[in-house]
Amino acid sequence: MSRQRTIKRPVVVEGRGLFSGEPSRLRFVPAPTDSGITFVCGPDPAAAGRIGAEIANVAKRARRTSLMNGATVVETVEHVLSAVWGVGIDNLTIEVSAGEAPSVDGSAMPFVK
Repeated sequence: MSRQRTIKRPVVVEGRGLFSGEPSRLRFVPAPTDSGITFVCGPDPAAAGRIGAEIANVAKRARRTSLMNGATVVETVEHVLSAVWGVGIDNLTIEVSAGEAPSVDGSAMPFVK
């Protein structure tokens, strides 16, 4: 059995959405074992919708990867998810202040750092 990984402490990445141009803030928060990767969407995490990063939650969109659970949607998550997978994180809560992840420099590197 392999050990599962999360992060040590919360970290924040901020920028503007690629499609919306709106300010967006991601807060990466450690998560317990077996919780997976979960996006918590909305300006107030206590009242926000939750979306598991699962294939069943992929929304069909042009030129981007989006996740949807009911009315809760988060757009342009491809670089975030590739960074999380690339560094071997299994469990993580990602609080999203807007409807879209920030594009930052257009790569996954800001999320890796």
